[in-house]
Amino acid sequence: DQDDKLDFISKIKSAGGSLMSLINDIIDIAKIEAGQLKVSESACDLNHMLNELRGTFEELKNTSGKNSINLILNVPVSDNQLMVMTDPMRLQQILTNLLSNALKFTEFGSIEFGYTRQQDTISFYVKDSGIGILRSKQKLLFQRFSQLDASTTRKYGGTGLGLAISKNLVDLLGGNIGMESNPGKGSLFFFTIPYK
Repeated sequence: DQDDKLDFISKIKSAGGSLMSLINDIIDIAKIEAGQLKVSESACDLNHMLNELRGTFEELKNTSGKNSINLILNVPVSDNQLMVMTDPMRLQQILTNLLSNALKFTEFGSIEFGYTRQQDTISFYVKDSGIGILRSKQKLLFQRFSQLDASTTRKYGGTGLGLAISKNLVDLLGGNIGMESNPGKGSLFFFTIPYK
């Protein structure tokens, strides 16, 4: 019937999106390893980008049955229109990877993201109330194809490439990336880029 057809189409669309994401990640990793991934700087309105991401992830959390999660965007009130010279596409890719992980591993509570501005750096963060990460596993997170364990892969999916790509992109943008986490209490991922 019609409902079955719509369900089937939805599953095909979802699988196609996952496959496209995997292909893009593999291409990025190949470019990184070949030293051919380049950044292209231009003026970027940070608050506009983050507001667009909030809209996208509001939709994603609702379509993935996680509408009870509180999505919080936190930006400095004074930075109404903060323009920065960076690679907007790559910056958005990093934030999307971090937000996607936060949404994937959070079942209830909140996801908060935003930035603070210092004299010569901008510090971004994504904080969640998700499953958290054991300290012994944390050092592996930014390596390619690393995931917590097989049961996590089965339950949550993913390729283990997102954080490795994000680390390399942050390096290319001239910043640093790190994280803090406690099992059962959530995770905080943060990175910096130069403020130009």
